Amino acid sequence: MVRKMKTRRHYKVWPKKIEGESEVLKEKNQRKVEKEDENRVSKKQKRSGTESNDQENKKQKKMDTLQSGEENVISCKDDKDEIKAEPVVKILPIKYPIEDTLVQPSPSVPPLKERPPWSSDFVLPMDCIGPMLMTWNFCSLFGKVIRLSPFSLEEFEKALECTEMDTILLREMLHALIKVIMDDDDTILESIQEKRKQKVKVVIQSWKEDLADLLELKGFETVAMYSSAVRKGNYRNLEPSVKLAILAHLVECALNSTSVREQLDAYIEEKQAIASLKRREVLEESKKEREAQEMLKQQQIAGTTSEPASATEGEEDVEHKIEEPERSRNCNHVGASSEQQENTGTISVPTLADEGNKEEEGDEESHSDDEMSTKKPSLENLHSNGLPNGTHQNGVCQDAAASAAARSRQFALKLRAELKQAEEQEKEKRRLEEQKQQQELRKIKLEAIKERKLQEKRMIESQKRQEHLEREMEKRVIRTNPLGKDKYHNRYWFFPREGRIFIEDKDMVKWGYYSAKEELEALYGSLNTKGIRECALQRQLEKHYHRISDALQRRTREIAQRIALEDSSVRRSTRGRSAPQQVPETTYRNKYRSS
Repeated sequence: MVRKMKTRRHYKVWPKKIEGESEVLKEKNQRKVEKEDENRVSKKQKRSGTESNDQENKKQKKMDTLQSGEENVISCKDDKDEIKAEPVVKILPIKYPIEDTLVQPSPSVPPLKERPPWSSDFVLPMDCIGPMLMTWNFCSLFGKVIRLSPFSLEEFEKALECTEMDTILLREMLHALIKVIMDDDDTILESIQEKRKQKVKVVIQSWKEDLADLLELKGFETVAMYSSAVRKGNYRNLEPSVKLAILAHLVECALNSTSVREQLDAYIEEKQAIASLKRREVLEESKKEREAQEMLKQQQIAGTTSEPASATEGEEDVEHKIEEPERSRNCNHVGASSEQQENTGTISVPTLADEGNKEEEGDEESHSDDEMSTKKPSLENLHSNGLPNGTHQNGVCQDAAASAAARSRQFALKLRAELKQAEEQEKEKRRLEEQKQQQELRKIKLEAIKERKLQEKRMIESQKRQEHLEREMEKRVIRTNPLGKDKYHNRYWFFPREGRIFIEDKDMVKWGYYSAKEELEALYGSLNTKGIRECALQRQLEKHYHRISDALQRRTREIAQRIALEDSSVRRSTRGRSAPQQVPETTYRNKYRSS
């Protein structure tokens, strides 16, 4: 049976085919299919229509609730996709500095100063200023290595402009650079010797031939065309741009020489040593500051520990002051008891309390003697045990009472004197203690003043050391970098041996300079610290402010002295003819040249 169940299958019974009815059946089937399709489309349209009507009704209800003022609207699951919350825009604070072009003026910040205009009254054309500064800076930094004494930028500029004669400055510069190149590279010297067919000795008298031969070698193709003019002695007639191009090629060769490279390595080592010294000094100063802070903390802790002791002393004083009125109260009580004993005729041994009471009695007696005289007979009459006045027993009692009173008065006077002495001694002790405290405070103040003075001296010495080390670092310049850029991408340059701030535009075509301290202050005040470039430039100006201002002031003084000398020479020439002065270029003298 199981097998039969497994093998049982359901077969679909197909109708028997009739030849005449095939076309009719096909038409009927097509009609059925079309009807079914129409029914499906109509059902879908009905469903979509009902859904759209429901959505429209819901929207109308919501609009009605909003118009009527209902705030709490129950949202359905279908409405969550349709109604979306508006995005909340959070305005975050701007973190400065930012790009300089994006910085906008704000009413809360005061307006910046106006930036002063550049001065561009150069002797040479604009395309010569960059190479001129490069060659001058190299000669001023490595003058001792190439054996060329320093000179000013104005002298160099006038020497390049001069076309009447070969100036001494340019001759010395060309000779120094050629000698460094030939002494370093033996191949150059051998090639020149082969060309001349004789042994070559680099001398300043043969600088034209040496320069012409050097320009004809490999590596000087851009300026090789001017070798013939130099050989013929027409170097002075060349344009300043050509002169600077020749000097730039010579400077590049000199930079690659061993002598300059050794000097650079020495500068690097010295800079590293100076930097390590600066770090050590900074660490030592930090250690000293920490030790001083620890000492102050210990002193403060010692002061806090001494405060409780002083507080206990104060409590003892308060207790002493509290005990005094209690003693006076006891004395009054004992005094009353002694009066009762006198009246009764009994004699009591005077105690300290009694004597204190007697003191008060003595005072009362001194103030009111009449009252005591009136009181005694009445008391005696009351406590005489019925004996008449003037009897022997009553007289003996009166004598004993008088002697006891006299003793008590004497004892009270002694106590009073002792108390006064004790008070005076306490006052003296307090006064001495106060004096000691004042002396200690004075000592502490003096020690603090001494420590402050020592700290100030140390600070001044450390500042001087830091300044000295910074000066030494500045002397060992490896590469001159610009101070920074402004928002227009103009670069600012400062050279220590020239009292001017040079400005190079972003296209590296135009140049200008600032030469007065007022211009420096105006430039510093016109920089916006919210911008990245101007913030960095302001920091550099602040760092080197004193050095730059000193250089600017020095240059202004030199110009004023020069103008005064020129005026005096003009006045002398008007009075009488004097010998013509030499041109500034011819007055240059190279002190480092050996031959």
